[in-house]
This record gives sequence, C-alpha cells and structure tokens, in this order.
Amino acid sequence: MTHLRAACSAVATALAISVCGAQNPSAKGSSLDQFRAAIEEFRQSAGKTVDSPLELAGYSFDWELRTGGDFTVVVISRNLKGQVAIFASDGGLTTSRDIGEVQSVQLCDLDDDGVSEIITDEVREVGTGLLTRYFGVYRASKTAVDKLWDSVSFGYLYHEDAKGKSYFSSAVGYLRCDPSGGDRPRPRLIYASATDDGRGKKQRGESSVEIENGKVVVRAQLARPSAPRASTR
Repeated sequence: MTHLRAACSAVATALAISVCGAQNPSAKGSSLDQFRAAIEEFRQSAGKTVDSPLELAGYSFDWELRTGGDFTVVVISRNLKGQVAIFASDGGLTTSRDIGEVQSVQLCDLDDDGVSEIITDEVREVGTGLLTRYFGVYRASKTAVDKLWDSVSFGYLYHEDAKGKSYFSSAVGYLRCDPSGGDRPRPRLIYASATDDGRGKKQRGESSVEIENGKVVVRAQLARPSAPRASTR
C-alpha cells in the first residue's frame, strides 16, 4: 500500500548532486507518528523549518509503504535529494538511506519471500545541459536499506564539437515487473533501453534482472546503457 502526500517544494538551483549511502538515524527515539505530524505542520507552515525525525528541507512529497515486512518504509522526495527510511512496528526510526530526488515509487517482490523490493525513479544529476535519472532497486529490512541494482531511466547531455556544432546525446529506459508463475520459476524485472549519441548512432537493448540464491543476476541481450557523458574533442 502506498500513500502519497503533496506539499510545497522549495525551489533551488544546483549544477549537480551526489548520492550518499546508508546511514544511522541522527534522532534517537523518533517515531512514525512524529514524522506524520511534522509533515502536516510543514504543509500548514508553508515550508518553514519544523522539528522532524527526518530532514524536510525542500520537501515535495512522500510515500508510506507496506512492503510485507514487520516495518514501515517511508520514501521522501526533496529538492535534488531523497531518502528511504525504515520505521519499526512500534513506530521507532531504525535506519535511513540517502538517494536521489524521487520521481516515482513501485513495489515488486523479486525473491518471492513475501516482502517487496522498492523500485524508484530518481534524479541523480542535474545542471545546465545535463539531466540523469536512474531506476534504483532497494531491499529493505528492519535495520538496513540495501541497493540491489540500478540503471538509467532517462538522461540527456549537451555537447559541442571542435567546430562549435552543438548536439545532445540521450538515453531512456523502461522497467516492468513480471511475477512468477506459469513457465517462469521466479519473478523478474524486464529492462528495455534505447540510446542516441546525437550523431546518428542509436542502440536498443533488453535485459532481465532476477534474484537467484540471494544474488542479483542480470541477463542482457545488449549491454545496459550508460548515462550520457561528455565527449572528448
């Protein structure tokens, strides 16, 4: 089950962002109820600073997820940033992980253990002539948020060659969750991609992402695309 809340978002300009790894919560004894109350206060105060167990600066919206485990997952989207947080059954915040600015969230149980993995579409880099978004797949437990896989969902980059001619390279990806059943012994993600170097070279590919014996296995017809990168003159 997901719950999406909308609120005012602070507007800022930045050339690029970086994504940190998992971290321990800074506020001990913080709770899910306190976070919910902080969101309401933030909305009513038109974005002013409020006391919250999770950072709300630049808050846009959040999803409250029931993945099937004995805990609650909250995914927050903020200006150029995002976060996945875990709340125990008693409402206490146990851990969180910083990610990119989240655009969307979906759930898919990739190992048929009854607890769904979290799939995000998140902005990782943004600037003048640059945008890179990634699909991220995360496994949540009571004490950790682990990244299992990621690949480009959308990206473009401005280029200028030695003669001063400008062009854009681009990449786009599509992701689908296929549950197990029939002739398919385990769930999988199907990832389709297309790249264009902006100079006439285009490529398409498709791959599957599965979890086998606790490990992520990617089977690809073509190599997954890289985010557009600056060319060398």
